[in-house]
Order: sequence, then C-alpha cells, then structure tokens
Amino acid sequence: MKSACPRAREIFDLSYHKIVMKTDQMFLRLFIVQWVLCVAISIWISPLTWTLDQAAVNPHIYFAIGLGGLLTLFPAFLIWREPGAPTNRYAVAVAQMLFSVLAIHLTGGRIETHFHVFGSLAFLAFYRDRNVMLVATAVTGLSHLVGGTFWPDSVYADLDSSIAHTLEHIGWVVFENVFLIQLIRDSRAEVTATAIKQAELEQALAGTEIQVQQRTADLKRSQEQLTSQQLAMANSARNAALGEMAGQAAHEINTPLGALVLITQSLMERVDREPVDRAYFHTKLGLVMQITEKMSKIINSMRKLAGQGANEVVVRVKLRPLIDETVLLCEGRYKRGSIIFNIEYGQLDTDSFECRANEVSQVLINLLNNAHDAVKNQEDLTRRWVKLKVQLVGELVTFRIEDGGEGVAPEHRDKLFNSSFTTKSLDEGTGFGLPICKKIAERHHGRIYYDADSKTSCFVLELPCAQGDAMDSVVKVG
Repeated sequence: MKSACPRAREIFDLSYHKIVMKTDQMFLRLFIVQWVLCVAISIWISPLTWTLDQAAVNPHIYFAIGLGGLLTLFPAFLIWREPGAPTNRYAVAVAQMLFSVLAIHLTGGRIETHFHVFGSLAFLAFYRDRNVMLVATAVTGLSHLVGGTFWPDSVYADLDSSIAHTLEHIGWVVFENVFLIQLIRDSRAEVTATAIKQAELEQALAGTEIQVQQRTADLKRSQEQLTSQQLAMANSARNAALGEMAGQAAHEINTPLGALVLITQSLMERVDREPVDRAYFHTKLGLVMQITEKMSKIINSMRKLAGQGANEVVVRVKLRPLIDETVLLCEGRYKRGSIIFNIEYGQLDTDSFECRANEVSQVLINLLNNAHDAVKNQEDLTRRWVKLKVQLVGELVTFRIEDGGEGVAPEHRDKLFNSSFTTKSLDEGTGFGLPICKKIAERHHGRIYYDADSKTSCFVLELPCAQGDAMDSVVKVG
C-alpha cells in the first residue's frame, strides 16, 4: 500500500470491521425470520399425522423449533459476546447453510427451497470474505452428499436419486461462488483503494499542517522582529526628539539660571552694604520662585517624555495640562525663530481624556517640530506662524496643527507615513517620525492624516475620548 501502508491497513481494518458488524446484525434479524418461517412450514406444509383416532403433532414441528432455535441462538450469542469477531462470520455461515438444509428437509425436498441455498450464499457475500464462502460451500456440499446418499427423498423428493444428482447441485453452488468470490475480490479492492487514498490524504494534510505550523512560527518570529524594529524606531525617534529638546531645554534653562545668578548676586551685595529691605527681598525671591517653577516644569516634561511608551498604560488625564506640558518643550524654538505660535481651544464638553499620555505628547511634539521646520526659513515673516487647534467632535478629540509653510507636495502625500520617507536633509531627521505617529494613533484607536482640503498646511490627529477595551488598565491622573 505504498508509503501509506500502515495507516491504510488501519483504515481498511476499521472500515471492514464496520462492514462485518453491520452484516452480523443483518443475519441476526434474518435468523429470527427464518426460524419463524421454518416453524410455520413445519405446521402447514409438513401436515399433522393421525394414528387411529388420536391426533399426534408431526415431529418436524419439534425439529423446526429445536434445530431452528439452536441455529439462531448460538451465532446470536457469539455476536453479542464479541461483535465483529472473525469467528462470528464462520458460525453464521454454517448456521445459515444449515437453515437451508432444514428448509429443504421440512418441505420434503421441494425444488423451490433449493433456491434458499443460492440466496444464502448471496447474503454471506456481504461479509466480503472468500473463506466464508468456501466454508458455506463445504457445508452445502457435505449436507447434499450425506442427505442424497441416506435420505434422498428429504433432499430431492426422490428415492432413486443418484450421486450424479448431488454433484449437479454442488456444481451449481460452485458456479455461483465463482462470481461471488470475484465480486468479493473487487469489493475489497475498492475498500483498499479508498483506504490508501484516505491515508495519503491524511499524510498530505499532516504535511500541510506541519507547513502551516512552520509558517505560523516564521510569521510569529517575523512579527516579533517587526515589533522589535518598530520599538527600536520609536526609541530612535524619541531619542532624537529628546536630543533636540535637550538642546532647546538648555537654552530655556540657561536664561533663567543666569537670571537666578544675577538675582542672587544682587541680594548678596544688598545685604553687605545696606540694611535688609523685606519688601525688596520678597520681590526678588518671588522672581526666584517663578523662575524655579518654570525650570521644574521643563525638566518634568522632559522626564515624562523620556518614559518607555511600550510599557505605558492608559491613563485618564486632564487635556489642557497635558497640552501645556507638551507645548512647554517646544515654545522656546518658536521664540528664538520669531515664529508666532497660538493655541485655540474649541468647545470642550469634557476635561477628561483617556490615553497613553507620553505617546500623545510625542506625537504632538513631532507635529509641532515639523511645523516649526516648515516655516523657520520663510522670508515672508507673515508666514512664520503655527497654530494648534483642539476641539471635541462627537466622541473624538481633534488636534489640528496648521502652519504658514508651503505644504506637502501632492506627489509626496501618499508617502508621508512610510518608514524612512522624509523631505528633510540627513542632518534634520530620520524619517521615522510620522510612521511612529501613525502607529501611536492606531494604538489609541484613532488616526492621523494630512488634510489636503485645508487652505493651509495642516495635519490632523483624531483620538477617541475613551479607549474602550483598554479601560481595564485606565488610571486616573491629575
């Protein structure tokens, strides 16, 4: 059975066992019917015998009940004990052919009942076992030989029957068996072919399943590598932004630090040469507090943004403080570049916003820095402006970052969010910013896009107020 032989043999045995069990059940029902018919024949066809004035039941009735019951109950017991066992079919074959002998005897050898032999052989062929057919043929031949020799009238209804008559009947049985055995061979060949095909199909499916598992494992590894690369890209973009903002923060912090030094020197000189003026000291110390608070805000904003976004959970924050902290890291660049920067708040029905705060800040900083770079070299000073509009549209918070720059060329708009695409020079950016922003927006179940219908250069970030399936991890902040 080719390479699938072991499995094909197993399938064949299972299929054949089912066939044998069904055939066993068929013969159980057939035996009961035959038993009842034999008793009926013994009553109506084998007449009552009369002795003088007393009626005596024909002994054939007892013979039909006793032998018919034995031929029915013995194979029934074997089938009940072990359904489908090989011994069952041979017991059935012997019992079925003896039922034929019983029927022929009860009818006094009438020719019609001899056809019971041929019908029995046809039913036994359902077992698809040529050995069963050979056993049945042997039982038939032996019974005809013995009966034809010693009781020819009970077999052929003729006291003068010869051995030639017996051989003729046996010849017809052998003739039928030739065709039945060929049919059995063809039937087993079909079952075998079906078993081989099923085994080969199972083998092919198993190979396909292994390939699917391998492809799945490869896909999982690729996904993990892609995730790792995306994380590395995000960290690279974040580090680049932090590096740039570190330089900006240095400018922002350097000025108040200089002011602190001057104020401190002024206070020390005043103490050395004049009596303490409490009002003067309060004024100067108030300035120190303001400058220190601004420096603290700048440093805290940078520390928050430096957090790893991949491990960040969804939090519920107040929207305006989040924007103020984000803008604090960018506004120094706008002042030094003489760029006008405005924030416009539309009607906000909620002050509660669910998000990964550091990731949203990273997106806004990236968009604001891009807007800054778009207008910083504008010779027309009236076009050096950037505007951030925040409003609630349905269940979405919309951030619109507009600027007075030239906008994005139509041929570049479809590539804006592709990795490594950038219109900046190599020393101005990596091209990872907008793709990372897109990933973050999708991670928040939102979107980011370039508004080609806007009269100005405009990027739009839309995020839902509530994160839905991320609610289990929502933490209230502020």
